[in-house]
Amino acid sequence: MIVVIKRIRPALVGIISILFIVTSCSVAGYKPITKSEKFNINNPLVFNSDFKRSIYKTNIDIYSINLTGLTLFKKSDSAYRVVAMSELGMKYFDIEFPVEELLPPKIHYIMEVLDKKLLVNMLKKDFGLLFYPPELNVSNISVNDANPNTFLVKKKKLGYVTTLAGNISEINKVKFLGSMKSIVVMSEYNNESPNRIIIDHGSIKLDFEIIN
Repeated sequence: MIVVIKRIRPALVGIISILFIVTSCSVAGYKPITKSEKFNINNPLVFNSDFKRSIYKTNIDIYSINLTGLTLFKKSDSAYRVVAMSELGMKYFDIEFPVEELLPPKIHYIMEVLDKKLLVNMLKKDFGLLFYPPELNVSNISVNDANPNTFLVKKKKLGYVTTLAGNISEINKVKFLGSMKSIVVMSEYNNESPNRIIIDHGSIKLDFEIIN
């Protein structure tokens, strides 16, 4: 058998390179803002600067495991803390996230059935998305084609859908050719935090609904 390898024309390589750059910078349904455009956008946040603590009714589905109970989100001067437990007080997990993003999160406790490397890493990564939103600059903000009050703020391979007020409604993974896959959804913000947070990976789903 003779295998023929054809050389790719330089012009074609250039076109492919340009296409890759364009698609990697743009997201479907959004257009980058220009320096001449002026938008008074607040910094995107899930928990605002005055946030201290919120308690959420919790439903956790992990494959065939279902856990219900309460989750405490709280903030101190140095760290965020996420503590999930049953209605009777049996702890599911307790994870601390330093305010300084470069410092690693700390697992204070995780129940044996959840203590799997893949799941632990997922919990640390997903909760980290809530506490470490992107910083604003002209190069990472896009405006929604259909709604000029909705923006997408990129952070590496993530896209944070946010409003002028800075309330984040979705955190998405930006895929090739500018499509997005939703990871976290927030809704019905009060003054300090969202009333509902859903983290959805299909077979793994965490649903938090605030208790007033």
